[in-house]
Amino acid sequence: MGTYSELLMDENILRGVGDAKSIVILGCPNCANLSIAYSKNITPVGKSSLGGLIYKPYAITQEASRVKTLLENKGKSAKIKIFSRTTSPLCGMREKERRIVTETVKGKDAVITLCCTSGWHGVENAIPKSVKSIPGMKAVGIFYVHLNTEKGNEMLDKEKTKIMYFKAAES
Repeated sequence: MGTYSELLMDENILRGVGDAKSIVILGCPNCANLSIAYSKNITPVGKSSLGGLIYKPYAITQEASRVKTLLENKGKSAKIKIFSRTTSPLCGMREKERRIVTETVKGKDAVITLCCTSGWHGVENAIPKSVKSIPGMKAVGIFYVHLNTEKGNEMLDKEKTKIMYFKAAES
């Protein structure tokens, strides 16, 4: 079970970036990676080793690269930092990950987070107030992910994956 998040529209991200010139794109390899894989119908896993215990989060890496190109086409400088599966997710960072985030954004104008809403708040709390914090995704529910191996690639089985969307609070 994890947080299902949807990508925000490019226009929203660019509006958030505004006049910032140097941007870091932070990506979470957990639920955000699986959410992107689900929505784009791509594999969540890239290269793996140790029988799949260590792997490169493919879907989030592809999306971060796409956002980087979008920013560079607008005359911005962008750097990507994808967290690994051996670190805590951005929504539950330990002091080690908070230091990594702080160091990664040093000297930058803005950070775009490709993670759940909780991860965005965690990053926002770890960075200096002088750095703009822009969410790239929004949590819209929780999900159970069903993975299969197809032709050597780990794929999400969309028919067996279940998303439970959040309901709006009733007044």
